[in-house]
Amino acid sequence: MAEANTEYKTYANFNSVSFTGRVVNVDIVRNNDGEYAAFTLITNLQDGEGNDINVTFNNSNGLLKLHKKGVMDRRVITVTGHIARCEQVYTNKNGERMELKRPRIHLIQAQVLDGGLGPIPKAKDGVVRKPGAVLKAPEVDPTPSIAEEAKEVPAVY
Repeated sequence: MAEANTEYKTYANFNSVSFTGRVVNVDIVRNNDGEYAAFTLITNLQDGEGNDINVTFNNSNGLLKLHKKGVMDRRVITVTGHIARCEQVYTNKNGERMELKRPRIHLIQAQVLDGGLGPIPKAKDGVVRKPGAVLKAPEVDPTPSIAEEAKEVPAVY
């Protein structure tokens, strides 16, 4: 009987990868231990169309706080972590296997190292999205009454 090779041990946890991509979605997930942010980045494997993938990871500290402040939407970040799984198909409600729009890689023990937060995208019309903020309607002039509209305006020639 052949003896198993015990000379070399695999150290998968020492392998780490980094991805730079744009934040396309953040979901706040609540569980018994509190809450965490589930991030989804989109990045390209190489130049060109159709080479994009999603990278997902969870965070319950600094990035969660930044998201609550409204500064993580569409931001470019560089995340480093260990690959937990790679997915290209899923099972829908009918039990059919469907292909994902983009392959997905999920990272564990993910972190954004110093310098990994890219610039905040410029807001359209100076408006910054702040999740949880109270939205107020702008002040407008009152609607004039019919009596005010009926009076004649002198013609200017």
